[in-house]
Amino acid sequence: MGRRAGDLTHGLPLKSRELRAVFKAYVGSGRHRDGVRFRSYREIAVDLASRVSHTTIRNWMEQDFPSVFAAMGGTEPIADAGGARDIPSTITPLSRAKASLDQAAAEARRLLPEERQDLLEHLRQVRRLVADAQPWKPEEDDNPDF
Repeated sequence: MGRRAGDLTHGLPLKSRELRAVFKAYVGSGRHRDGVRFRSYREIAVDLASRVSHTTIRNWMEQDFPSVFAAMGGTEPIADAGGARDIPSTITPLSRAKASLDQAAAEARRLLPEERQDLLEHLRQVRRLVADAQPWKPEEDDNPDF
């Protein structure tokens, strides 16, 4: 009999490689995000029934999902923020864009062949838009206060 998600909190303890597989599925399904916000490594550890430490989660993120890791703050030390923990110090447009592409790749595994073809066509369109993108410039208007 195979293991189920309930095995995280009930039943036999999962082996390290099984926990890593659960972690990969967790990130692959987008559960590492809460809307547009990344969940902290501590929050992810709690979601995984605290079977591994937040530092292990951080290490796995760096190894398995490097662009998500970078978007979450990468190797930048996180300054003491008065009790706030695991808050990314620098989330750049590039790191967010790469994390979104990683998310699309993870979701592609769950798509039907025709859906994957649709996604590939969308990626081709996005590629053209990225290649043709011009630097952002604020529009000049009559109101200098905005």
